Amino acid sequence: MSKIYYPAQYFSENRNTDALDALLISEKWSRYNWQTIMSGNFPVIKYKPESYLSYKGKAVNLGKPVSETEINLIFNTPYQGIKYNLIKTDKEGIFSLNNLIFEDSMSFYYQINGEKANKSSTKVYIQPAFAFLPFKNNLPSHNYTLTQQSLNDTPPLEIERAVTNKVSKAFFKEKETLIEEVKIKAQKKDLTKKLNNELSSPVFKTVDEIVIDLVNDHPGAKGSPNIFQYLQSQIGGVQIQMQGGQYMVSGRNGRIELYLDEVRVDENQIATLPVSNIAMVKVIRGNFVGNSGGRGGAIAIYTRRGVSGSIIDTSLPSNLVESKLNGYDKEIPFNNGIYDEESAKSVPEDKRSILYWNPYLESKSRNPTTVQWYNNDDAKNFRVMIIGFDENNDLLYYNEILK
Repeated sequence: MSKIYYPAQYFSENRNTDALDALLISEKWSRYNWQTIMSGNFPVIKYKPESYLSYKGKAVNLGKPVSETEINLIFNTPYQGIKYNLIKTDKEGIFSLNNLIFEDSMSFYYQINGEKANKSSTKVYIQPAFAFLPFKNNLPSHNYTLTQQSLNDTPPLEIERAVTNKVSKAFFKEKETLIEEVKIKAQKKDLTKKLNNELSSPVFKTVDEIVIDLVNDHPGAKGSPNIFQYLQSQIGGVQIQMQGGQYMVSGRNGRIELYLDEVRVDENQIATLPVSNIAMVKVIRGNFVGNSGGRGGAIAIYTRRGVSGSIIDTSLPSNLVESKLNGYDKEIPFNNGIYDEESAKSVPEDKRSILYWNPYLESKSRNPTTVQWYNNDDAKNFRVMIIGFDENNDLLYYNEILK
């Protein structure tokens, strides 16, 4: 194949169509034979595009491939919940995951089938099935050269606006992060309150209680050997000590009673309880209706099945191994209500170039559709682009400057 100079000239507005035909003929390009295509014989596509996301996995046990073995895969999808899949490895321990579509990341869990399988020492490694070929040729030549910028140089207006816009975006992003953190903390409090109402009976509720929610918070608790070791750093005024191979729990006013699903138990029963089975721990100081053992207070531990026996948390069993897959880049929503919060109005300089963007604006049938946006500091004219469909599914396109 010969070198083609300035290929863009063949597709410009004033192009020479005869020159393009001559180029295609010299490059041995031939037209499609429509009769052949209509008979079902299509051109061979050498490099076929990937259909959505595909991954290859390999199961290894102590350095050796897990050959021809069934593996349970459980996907925790963000919009469709839990999805189960049973796959089988080949002789090399390799399997494929094809035609996946999801944004950001997705957790999945795996477990080897079979009673004789050594599940704890089995590892599954996942990598994308596609491979990008690096560009090894020289880049096209150009007439631009890189020079050292002088301190006295005045940046162009476009560069100045871009820098100011970047500073404004960082300011708004910081405000959004703070607002989201406040919302998340408030949501966690609401979820903890709901969990407490579901698990606790009225006789185990008091104003002087501390609730430790292991369902919606405290992810580090599952890494503790038992709940006592985790509580040592979480509760002030409570002493948890090991004496003679047994735990002893006490407070300022003496011994602290222990309850499991509101039934009195001893320290040994709590020490052998897996942390993954615990939904909530409640520390009650002083005396209360449900405690007849004295004024030392109590620690009430609630399992994930609770007092009523209903499953409180639908999280996956702890014997499954978790891993993650990376999907498409997550779409970042455009913040149209940028000044809804009072703190966001204190931005020093607003040079936003995009003032309003909505990927799904549904118009009203008989009434005019109102669109409200917040202007920047210096915009006088507005470019409005509208792309959509009417009631007959005909394409609509509008691109004008409003003054």
